[in-house]
Amino acid sequence: MHIEGYDADNVVSIITDSFSWQQMDCFSDRIKTIADRNIGTIAAAQTLAGAYLRKAEIAGLDGMIQVPVNCGQQLYDVIDITDDRAGLSGAKRRVIGLL
Repeated sequence: MHIEGYDADNVVSIITDSFSWQQMDCFSDRIKTIADRNIGTIAAAQTLAGAYLRKAEIAGLDGMIQVPVNCGQQLYDVIDITDDRAGLSGAKRRVIGLL
């Protein structure tokens, strides 16, 4: 993740890089660049980079399971999934749909 901004008060460019080190070996050539002149501080650029990396991490964990009806289940609940066949043990996932 490469973020570029601009500090109008000090008339300097702001450039920061953030990485998902766990995915670096697999996707070292995929770098997303965001250029936004509204980013005026390094802290704001790092916060934005962290948000984009978190969003990408969540998107990479999608999947679907079918379970018996649970009348207490609601959208956006965080659940633990344990299934030896799938190699999951206490894997946390968020419910984003009910069928």
